[in-house]
Amino acid sequence: MTATPKSLLHAEAGRVLIRALYQLRVEFQETVDGLRDITAPVAGALLLLDESMPMNELARRIGCDPSYVTVIADRLEELGLANRHPWPQDRRVKQLVLTEKGKKRAEELADLAFRTSPFLKSLDENEIRALVRILGKTVS
Repeated sequence: MTATPKSLLHAEAGRVLIRALYQLRVEFQETVDGLRDITAPVAGALLLLDESMPMNELARRIGCDPSYVTVIADRLEELGLANRHPWPQDRRVKQLVLTEKGKKRAEELADLAFRTSPFLKSLDENEIRALVRILGKTVS
């Protein structure tokens, strides 16, 4: 069976995307390892959080067991970056809500991750805008 040009394009896009994601993950880990107060899992959770999110949704986004999110939530609360509250749609579910300090810290971490990434720093302003536009269409 011969691959069609479209399937070759999809395969190449898949390879490039996975390589980029792994490279960014390693770069992010190395960047966060240089910080004293926050670990990569906690920093990653902070960047994945919307202003508020059920803890089970955060576990899904991180790809971990919901019980591990409790450990992350504990640390976010200790740092004053988020608080736990009942989810309005189902009070049995806990949500994490970013504090103003958490929003600011997330912005600082995202900026730091960008500034320290050789991968991202190699892009010009138009490429960055295109990347944000394209990836923005794919993430929830």
